[in-house]
Amino acid sequence: MRMISRWLKMVSVLLMAGSAAVVACQDLPRTVVFTEHFRVLGDEGEVEVLHLKKGADTLSAGQVLQLGAEEFEVSQRERFQFGYTKHGHWLRFRIAAAQNEAAGADSLHLTLNLANPYLEKVAAFLGRNGMAEPLPLSLPGRNLRFPIRLAAGDTATVLLHIPFSRYPLDFKLALEKLEPGRNVRKSEEIILIVFFCLWFVYLLQLGLAIRITRLRYFWNYFAYVLLVGVFVFADLGLGRQVLWGHYTYPQLLALPFLTNAYLIFGVRFVQLHFQTPRRYPIHDQVLKLMRIMVAGLLPVALFLPVASLGVAHFFSYLHTVLYILTCVALFWLAVTAIRRRDKRSPGLLLIGFLVHGASILYTLLEWLRIVPPMSWTSQLAAQGIVFSLHTPLVLLLGLLIEMGVILYIGIRQFRLMLSDMEHMGHVLAAQKQQQMNALVLGMESEQKRIARELHDGLGGSLTALKFKLEHLLTNGEDTPTLRKKLAEVVVDITVLQEELRTIAHNLMPKPLYKLGLLPAVEQLLQRFRRLNPRLELHFFHNVDLQGIDELPKIYLFRIVQELLNNLHKHSKATEAWLQFVRSDGLLLITLEDNGQGFQPKRVLEQKKGLGLGNIRYRVEEALGGRFSIESTPGQGTVVSIEIPLRVLRHGKQHLYSPAPTEPAQQRSPLERWKKLLRRWRPLK
Repeated sequence: MRMISRWLKMVSVLLMAGSAAVVACQDLPRTVVFTEHFRVLGDEGEVEVLHLKKGADTLSAGQVLQLGAEEFEVSQRERFQFGYTKHGHWLRFRIAAAQNEAAGADSLHLTLNLANPYLEKVAAFLGRNGMAEPLPLSLPGRNLRFPIRLAAGDTATVLLHIPFSRYPLDFKLALEKLEPGRNVRKSEEIILIVFFCLWFVYLLQLGLAIRITRLRYFWNYFAYVLLVGVFVFADLGLGRQVLWGHYTYPQLLALPFLTNAYLIFGVRFVQLHFQTPRRYPIHDQVLKLMRIMVAGLLPVALFLPVASLGVAHFFSYLHTVLYILTCVALFWLAVTAIRRRDKRSPGLLLIGFLVHGASILYTLLEWLRIVPPMSWTSQLAAQGIVFSLHTPLVLLLGLLIEMGVILYIGIRQFRLMLSDMEHMGHVLAAQKQQQMNALVLGMESEQKRIARELHDGLGGSLTALKFKLEHLLTNGEDTPTLRKKLAEVVVDITVLQEELRTIAHNLMPKPLYKLGLLPAVEQLLQRFRRLNPRLELHFFHNVDLQGIDELPKIYLFRIVQELLNNLHKHSKATEAWLQFVRSDGLLLITLEDNGQGFQPKRVLEQKKGLGLGNIRYRVEEALGGRFSIESTPGQGTVVSIEIPLRVLRHGKQHLYSPAPTEPAQQRSPLERWKKLLRRWRPLK
């Protein structure tokens, strides 16, 4: 039994030793034999991280170089994330230059790339033969870069000292060859130039669209996109590369100040877009509280670059929590709007913000150590796609998607606004036209009353006075002088009575209401023939206008009356032709004369043609037709009018409907009139 127990103890000891050896072998860092152009460090166990928390900042590079492997922990991730720390960290890894027999190179020129523009006072050392020599820092760029030069077949240890950070400590390490690295940076710069050109053009178009559409609340989204673009510019390290160099205050200010500022404008835009005070009051109160709290952090952010480490960490932690709660509140609002089937595109808005918001939200949860770090840089590098950007590519892609979606929502909102405005315009036009129709009908009614009073009152008095004078003229004293004067008074009263009858007829054309439009036009022509015996008037019609509405009948009569007045007063014509013709569902009215003609454009521009203006209004605005004049001095005048017959026969709703469009390849109005005139003139 003792022998068996001894054998079991020996086996257990051997197993423990073997497992310890395996673990030790697994924990030993791998030496980086650099043969490729670009390599991300950390995901294959190349980098060691020092365990010490206190006193690490007091160690020198030589002391760290001499420490044993048991003092370090091997990293298995490509992103180094230490969260909120109050001390620095030491990292080290071994690198070997492979023999390059094909090229015959005697040295290897590398660059150690550290992707995080917010880091301060990072130091790098190259350890050889127990000595650690500092590596120089390259000129200010998007990332921190340290040049490394190794001889072919040489092996060295690279040490990195990362001091404490005011924000969650997070960075990536990569090695790249010098010349291929420059090509990679050029490719990245081209991509970034394209991105910021799109951003700038988008801002210009957005601002112009807001000025045109007057959707004022979109200025909040304009400010949001502007601040997000500036934040991305700083987060990529372009601000340090182009503007402020190694001066750390603007760089450390960009993260807390810009993120809080664009969050305020983004929340305000969402509130105004969904009209949360009226439609979602509970959500509005929550978002308003978040916006006020975030706005309260803005003044504090100005002093964070020079504040104590504890204050900076507390502010960053509070900002992270508020950002997460705000994202949750916005998601809650979007889901509620989708459930209520809101017409303001909550689904599209949620999709647009999803990629961008999810990327930032996951980054914040990484800072709080709630979710594991995530990065695809090494996987992309394995496929030949090399990126050394600090800002996640998902965030840039999400921002572009968000900009496109919001642009579509803005266009859709503008179309809805135009549709509402167009509908309101139709309603106002209908109301205006109805008021105008009521005014016209009222004027016609008042003219009837005045004409009736003139005819029955003043006309009867004049007739009685005329009879009395005639009686005196017949039975009075036979004085030649008196008889002559009475005869003159009778003549004057007769002329006055004729003028009164003419005025009453113009105010209330009785044939128009008793017989219809065409008989009223016939009587109107007879009156003008009596007024101007030298003018020969011809009238032709082939259309029945008995069933038209009362208001279009009045308009048509007044149009013809005004045309004949102009013909009588201004044309000096000896012959004229008036036609009422039906053609292709249209009523064609034309008046042609052989008078002296005129220049219609000049008359209308000088505002002397008030009668023509009234005719144009009645034809085009009131009856939805077309009105044209063709005239040349010395060659007569042709007036052409086209009115749809449906307008005359289907009530008053036509007065605010759009004018009919002509079918394709239809003759012009002038050609149609000439054809009709050629048909009619042989008949006269």
